Amino acid sequence: CDSNIHEPCCPMAAARCYVSVDRAHKPHFLWVVVLELLLLCQGSVPAAVYECTGRTLIVAPAKGMGLNNQLNVIVRALFSGIVTQRRVCVNGFAPHFKSGNKIPINQILDLQSMNEELALIPNGSLGIAVASPEAISRSTCLIMPIYKNSEPPTKCDSGRPKLQTVNLQLEYPSQCPNVPDQLPDVLCYLVLGALSAKPHLQLSSGNPLNVKTAESAEHKPLLLHLYRTLRFHPKFYAAVRSIRTRNAIRDGERYSAVHLRVEDDWLRWLHWQYRRNLFKRNMADGTDAACKLTNNRAHHRCDPMSMEDHDVHYLTAYLNFLGAHLPREGPMFVISGIGKGGSPQRAAFVIPILKTLFPNLITPTQSSPPKGAAFSGRELMAILDFLLAQQSSHFGGMGASTFSLNVGQHMPEAQVHMFGMLAYLNSTIRGYDPFLMVRGSPVCIADAYQAVHPQTRPRGCGQNWQANPAVPRNKPPALLRKSP
Repeated sequence: CDSNIHEPCCPMAAARCYVSVDRAHKPHFLWVVVLELLLLCQGSVPAAVYECTGRTLIVAPAKGMGLNNQLNVIVRALFSGIVTQRRVCVNGFAPHFKSGNKIPINQILDLQSMNEELALIPNGSLGIAVASPEAISRSTCLIMPIYKNSEPPTKCDSGRPKLQTVNLQLEYPSQCPNVPDQLPDVLCYLVLGALSAKPHLQLSSGNPLNVKTAESAEHKPLLLHLYRTLRFHPKFYAAVRSIRTRNAIRDGERYSAVHLRVEDDWLRWLHWQYRRNLFKRNMADGTDAACKLTNNRAHHRCDPMSMEDHDVHYLTAYLNFLGAHLPREGPMFVISGIGKGGSPQRAAFVIPILKTLFPNLITPTQSSPPKGAAFSGRELMAILDFLLAQQSSHFGGMGASTFSLNVGQHMPEAQVHMFGMLAYLNSTIRGYDPFLMVRGSPVCIADAYQAVHPQTRPRGCGQNWQANPAVPRNKPPALLRKSP
């Protein structure tokens, strides 16, 4: 179980790992006991290269999905395949979230290794395969929005408008319960008699994300096991070994990794979450009325942070969290899109600050793919980052990021340090904080920000400020106020 999903390995060993994990969760499945009995056998599982035949469930990623949402689509489809006794056929992988172009899934995942492990689930999975044009042409297209209040697609991702198309919410309006603020569970539709009888079902792009049943306490151990059956194409493991060797990390040597999610799109999303959360809290406790009554703009909850202020506040809160929870010594990989062609200005001030916290820092540029390797595409490079992070001995991540969450699911809980969304939102309510503690001394992130964004001036710090000497060493600081 120590190796998690570092590289394709003996499926029997992986199944033993699953049984031990499931025991810790007090198993609810009879098949877990059967699986444990199977482990007593020393036979091997035959090679499993499956075709998209038999009863199939065809799925595809939606445009705009990054690596981890695409993996979530596949894993939840596998869960649905077990429940409905269908083979999952994947119609491509998007190498870049902004592009509609796709490449075959067998260039991304090692389907044979995955099928060998999926076969160990008794009466369970019928496996995973590449979606074939023949199966797609015979399928029934089931459409539903991916998100609440969004428009449903008009067809499935096959590009064949002549397919029989079923709008699930219109044709089955009352069969599946509608939870407030959520779409109905797609799995509920898949087991309806009228649809269950059809041999080939195709879900509109991204819809396995709405398989909510998989998240229940009863089924979570199975969902976690399915995540751990993911195996990438061998070329990705070879590239990761090359990156470790290039940075003088020997096989078996321990290192840490931090997911530095500070790209522009993420910070815009977090700023929106902050303003939404602030508005809800101000309305709930009367602060909004008080702000309007007194016109008191000095109170931080009456004066929402700008994008630049919020940028500095988020970095301060997150970097203080990482400094307090991750070991300062030993190699530290920075997993991030900055420095790899994205957000170069932000890299110019964040990376030096991180180096003061973690002296043996390995930057995103230093962990780029080997020269000549064919990894063009944001999501292909994200696979390398995923494996580097998942193989670390300590990982720091952001709890609202699907990348961080999926890495954490493949590691022992004690090695994962997640900055939760609630902790982040609570930090915004306490007010603006531009100070980071480094070896007991405060560093002003706002000053570093302005050095590379000369046209922007975040609040706080400046040339004349005085640190609070009472702040304890290596602990996230309380709100520090600049002197007059």
